[in-house]
Amino acid sequence: MGFFSFITSDTNKSIANVHSNRKTIPVYLITRDRQIIHESRYSGYGKFGNKDIFALIGELNGLIGENEDKLRSKVFRELISGGITNGKVNYRYGIDFENYESPIPSEGNKTANQLRESGEFRSIFPKYEFDEFANAGINVPKVVQKLPKGHHLFSTSEWEKYFDSLPHTKQCPAQGYFY
Repeated sequence: MGFFSFITSDTNKSIANVHSNRKTIPVYLITRDRQIIHESRYSGYGKFGNKDIFALIGELNGLIGENEDKLRSKVFRELISGGITNGKVNYRYGIDFENYESPIPSEGNKTANQLRESGEFRSIFPKYEFDEFANAGINVPKVVQKLPKGHHLFSTSEWEKYFDSLPHTKQCPAQGYFY
């Protein structure tokens, strides 16, 4: 897995990784269904506590894998691998076409690259951000620095309201590495 980091949904702070000169901050990976995973020293590789964030996305969306690595691969292949859309039709990379130079029969054998270059189609996830995934109907967790006071006493609907009130977690442009 690659090296990457995030910006918290609640405080809008970059999560420095342990390899950075900036002090790491404790954070929580949370889900709408009340999973809370604590991470005190983020490594920069998508692991929060004992959970890989992309494997968690797979679980939240009903995917099954033999282990975390296979589940994470399935998430990238089947959920967030991208593709192209014209707003009416979506073609998913690895599902509807093998690669961006593969002909798409229903589009007159034009390739995904040709369709994008012509302006007929655009990338499904051009920025590869969690809000794009959520807007496409993919359930995603959020990363927060603080949990609300009394969160353990929240009803299910109170927790869902809290979760839904937070913006989606964004990727950190510095990948959590600060000098």
